[in-house]
Amino acid sequence: MNRTLVGVFALVACFTAVHALQCYECDFGVFGLCSTSKINCTTGQSCYNSTGSPSAVTGLKITAKGCRNNTLCASTNITTNSFLFNINYTISYACCSGELCNGGTTLAFSMLTAIVMATVWFGLL
Repeated sequence: MNRTLVGVFALVACFTAVHALQCYECDFGVFGLCSTSKINCTTGQSCYNSTGSPSAVTGLKITAKGCRNNTLCASTNITTNSFLFNINYTISYACCSGELCNGGTTLAFSMLTAIVMATVWFGLL
Protein backbone atom coordinates (compact mmCIF):
# COMPACT_ATOMS: atom_id res chain seq x y z
CA MET A 1 0.00 0.00 0.00
CA ASN A 2 2.77 2.45 0.92
CA ARG A 3 4.62 1.65 -2.29
CA THR A 4 1.50 2.39 -4.30
CA LEU A 5 0.98 5.74 -2.57
CA VAL A 6 4.63 6.70 -3.10
CA GLY A 7 4.36 5.70 -6.75
CA VAL A 8 1.20 7.74 -7.27
CA PHE A 9 2.72 10.72 -5.47
CA ALA A 10 5.86 10.51 -7.63
CA LEU A 11 3.76 10.32 -10.80
CA VAL A 12 1.69 13.35 -9.77
CA ALA A 13 4.87 15.26 -8.88
CA CYS A 14 6.27 14.60 -12.37
CA PHE A 15 3.20 16.10 -14.00
CA THR A 16 2.96 19.11 -11.69
CA ALA A 17 6.65 20.04 -11.72
CA VAL A 18 6.99 22.87 -14.20
CA HIS A 19 10.37 23.84 -15.54
CA ALA A 20 10.56 27.44 -16.72
CA LEU A 21 12.30 28.14 -20.02
CA GLN A 22 15.57 29.93 -19.37
CA CYS A 23 16.78 32.66 -21.75
CA TYR A 24 19.46 35.28 -21.93
CA GLU A 25 18.32 38.84 -21.29
CA CYS A 26 19.83 42.08 -22.52
CA ASP A 27 17.71 45.22 -22.36
CA PHE A 28 19.90 47.36 -24.63
CA GLY A 29 23.01 46.71 -26.70
CA VAL A 30 24.85 48.73 -29.33
CA PHE A 31 27.64 47.86 -31.76
CA GLY A 32 27.11 44.17 -30.97
CA LEU A 33 27.89 44.71 -27.27
CA CYS A 34 25.22 43.49 -24.91
CA SER A 35 25.56 42.64 -21.22
CA THR A 36 23.49 39.50 -20.62
CA SER A 37 22.03 37.70 -17.65
CA LYS A 38 19.87 34.58 -17.43
CA ILE A 39 16.13 34.88 -16.77
CA ASN A 40 13.20 32.48 -16.49
CA CYS A 41 10.31 33.00 -18.88
CA THR A 42 6.72 32.59 -17.82
CA THR A 43 4.27 30.15 -19.35
CA GLY A 44 3.43 31.12 -22.93
CA GLN A 45 6.76 32.82 -23.64
CA SER A 46 9.77 32.01 -25.82
CA CYS A 47 13.29 33.39 -25.98
CA TYR A 48 13.96 36.14 -28.51
CA ASN A 49 16.72 38.15 -30.14
CA SER A 50 15.95 41.52 -31.68
CA THR A 51 17.93 43.86 -33.85
CA GLY A 52 16.90 47.43 -34.52
CA SER A 53 18.08 50.05 -36.95
CA PRO A 54 17.21 53.72 -36.47
CA SER A 55 16.10 55.41 -39.66
CA ALA A 56 18.11 58.56 -38.85
CA VAL A 57 21.49 56.85 -38.31
CA THR A 58 23.07 54.62 -40.95
CA GLY A 59 25.00 51.59 -39.72
CA LEU A 60 23.88 51.67 -36.08
CA LYS A 61 22.47 48.36 -34.82
CA ILE A 62 20.68 48.11 -31.50
CA THR A 63 20.10 44.69 -29.97
CA ALA A 64 18.00 43.17 -27.19
CA LYS A 65 17.31 39.65 -25.86
CA GLY A 66 14.86 38.16 -23.42
CA CYS A 67 11.45 36.50 -23.14
CA ARG A 68 8.56 37.38 -25.45
CA ASN A 69 4.93 36.24 -25.52
CA ASN A 70 4.43 33.47 -28.07
CA THR A 71 1.59 35.41 -29.69
CA LEU A 72 4.05 38.24 -30.46
CA CYS A 73 6.63 35.89 -31.96
CA ALA A 74 4.63 35.85 -35.20
CA SER A 75 5.47 39.56 -35.62
CA THR A 76 8.99 39.58 -36.99
CA ASN A 77 9.42 43.11 -38.40
CA ILE A 78 8.02 46.07 -36.51
CA THR A 79 8.47 49.81 -37.01
CA THR A 80 8.30 51.69 -33.75
CA ASN A 81 9.05 55.15 -32.41
CA SER A 82 11.69 55.55 -29.70
CA PHE A 83 10.62 57.43 -26.58
CA LEU A 84 14.23 58.34 -25.82
CA PHE A 85 15.26 60.16 -28.99
CA ASN A 86 11.94 60.34 -30.88
CA ILE A 87 13.45 58.39 -33.79
CA ASN A 88 11.78 55.68 -35.88
CA TYR A 89 13.32 52.21 -35.68
CA THR A 90 12.76 49.08 -37.71
CA ILE A 91 13.08 46.13 -35.34
CA SER A 92 13.39 42.46 -36.33
CA TYR A 93 12.53 39.71 -33.85
CA ALA A 94 13.60 36.06 -33.93
CA CYS A 95 12.06 33.69 -31.37
CA CYS A 96 13.26 30.26 -30.27
CA SER A 97 12.08 27.77 -27.65
CA GLY A 98 15.16 25.90 -26.42
CA GLU A 99 17.07 26.47 -23.19
CA LEU A 100 19.30 29.57 -23.57
CA CYS A 101 18.71 29.38 -27.34
CA ASN A 102 19.01 33.16 -27.86
CA GLY A 103 22.78 33.14 -27.25
CA GLY A 104 24.67 35.20 -24.77
CA THR A 105 27.80 37.21 -24.18
CA THR A 106 29.83 37.71 -21.06
CA LEU A 107 30.67 41.34 -21.74
CA ALA A 108 29.78 43.44 -18.73
CA PHE A 109 28.99 47.12 -18.96
CA SER A 110 26.42 49.22 -17.20
CA MET A 111 23.24 50.74 -18.58
CA LEU A 112 24.82 54.12 -17.85
CA THR A 113 27.66 53.25 -20.22
CA ALA A 114 25.15 52.29 -22.91
CA ILE A 115 23.24 55.56 -22.50
CA VAL A 116 26.46 57.59 -22.67
CA MET A 117 27.53 55.68 -25.79
CA ALA A 118 24.17 56.30 -27.46
CA THR A 119 24.20 59.97 -26.42
CA VAL A 120 27.68 60.47 -27.84
CA TRP A 121 26.66 58.64 -31.02
CA PHE A 122 23.68 60.96 -31.51
CA GLY A 123 25.79 64.02 -30.61
CA LEU A 124 23.70 65.14 -27.69
CA LEU A 125 26.57 65.76 -25.24
